[in-house]
Amino acid sequence: MTVKHFPRRSFLTLPLALAATRAWADDMVTPPPAHDGESPADILTPGGKPVGVQASAPQRRQLPGGEAAAKALFDRLAKSGKVTHRANGSEFAALPGGGRVFFGKGTADAYPRLDIRIKGLSIQGIEFPPNWNGKYQPHPAGEQVHGEVDDANGGM
Repeated sequence: MTVKHFPRRSFLTLPLALAATRAWADDMVTPPPAHDGESPADILTPGGKPVGVQASAPQRRQLPGGEAAAKALFDRLAKSGKVTHRANGSEFAALPGGGRVFFGKGTADAYPRLDIRIKGLSIQGIEFPPNWNGKYQPHPAGEQVHGEVDDANGGM
């Protein structure tokens, strides 16, 4: 009879990977309750930690709630900005401090999302999968990279 020996790292790697997967939802940072005078940084990086969980890249995040949550966060970020409504239901906000935020409705090719360009913030986008399971979910149609904020006014 032969006894098969597994490399030591396989016993460590699997539990660590499973623990990291479970921890995503537990470690998720949510936007804090609204308060007067809040800045985009207060909303998107409370305590210096970015909201949501990492999506396809560190500057892309995911939060639960689908289109309603995306619109609510857009409204909160854009409340002191100049908002432009588009015919397709999307919205664009130019913020007083020079930043820009775009709200895009969900489509067959993309989750509802915010594209964000605010100087000093590392978050450039947040996706809102409608049936979010607590960890990163690539869109079934494939990974989408959006640049609506840059396209809206000819770039940053």
